Amino acid sequence: MYSYRSLKDVSPVEVIRLVNDVFKDYIVPIDWNLKSFEKDVKEYSISLNDSFICYDDGTPIGFSIVSHRGELGRIDSIGVLPKYRGEGIASEIIYRTIETLKWKGIKKIILEVEQNEKRAINFYKKHGFKEKRKLISLNLKTDSKEKYDYKYVEEDNIWLKENAFKAKTNLDRKPNWQRHPQTLEKSEDRYRIEKVVEWGYTIGYVVWGENVDNAYIVDASPIDDKTPFKEFISDVVKRVTEKYDSVSVVAVPEDDLLYKALLDNGFKEFLIQVEMEEKIH
Repeated sequence: MYSYRSLKDVSPVEVIRLVNDVFKDYIVPIDWNLKSFEKDVKEYSISLNDSFICYDDGTPIGFSIVSHRGELGRIDSIGVLPKYRGEGIASEIIYRTIETLKWKGIKKIILEVEQNEKRAINFYKKHGFKEKRKLISLNLKTDSKEKYDYKYVEEDNIWLKENAFKAKTNLDRKPNWQRHPQTLEKSEDRYRIEKVVEWGYTIGYVVWGENVDNAYIVDASPIDDKTPFKEFISDVVKRVTEKYDSVSVVAVPEDDLLYKALLDNGFKEFLIQVEMEEKIH
């Protein structure tokens, strides 16, 4: 018989172990540790109260991890251990998830799935989700060490949230959950936050980080339409690749201005996800 426990009542170690085990054979694996789990919970507004683990006679076999802000909910991840798949457990978990969010007053739920995971896409469609748009991950390899022209000044999360909202409004940007202004604010010290200055005027921002052998951009944008997006991203790339020969940007919405600006600067696609949504009546 299956039972459920809220994540707030479960050890983080147990959660991390289960999630990593479920996703280790996926195209986009999850490899949480305690630090990254805690940062994701804060940054993505994960609700430990409304997320849960499914148990079979005391053994953890599946889970649902959700976030919500206002009337919008998001399934951050959901899954079942391989040996328990095909037994209807996933359907029971997704049904419980939708009902939980419905009672929280959520009107729309979103999630992301890799576009080649046809079985997963069909599963979500069966439960009322529809394909909304593509989220594309891109990479650029460059051996150019050309000096950037703008000035980059360290800033904080409050400044970032305010100016990310300005960019969203002024440029009609279409950010996904990961680069929404509220998400950027909650990232705290996880990334480098820099305002971009030209001739003494603030023209935009970049949020970025560094791995062992490459740089990555979380988000970057002019604040208004006075600065061309393509030229802005060109200079940002010079900035973040000062010590590296490659830079990546993940899950960029196809209908957001950032996507076109990256393509215009020579970025190449390496992974495509589908953002799906369900409207709850």
